[in-house]
Amino acid sequence: MIERILRKESVDEQEDIEQYKKENGKIMEKIHQAFYDVECEYTIQIPDLELRLLNDIIQG
Repeated sequence: MIERILRKESVDEQEDIEQYKKENGKIMEKIHQAFYDVECEYTIQIPDLELRLLNDIIQG
């Protein structure tokens, strides 16, 4: 994920990301907060699509 962000590569676009954020916004925000130090260390910003993938992995 970090390498993909640093290379400015993106995961496949997902048309329903806005609806997904409405339904899972609190969990995605917690994941985002958990990666705060990573974002600072690599001076990156984790996009919503990556947060969605992380959430999907965590939720199983």
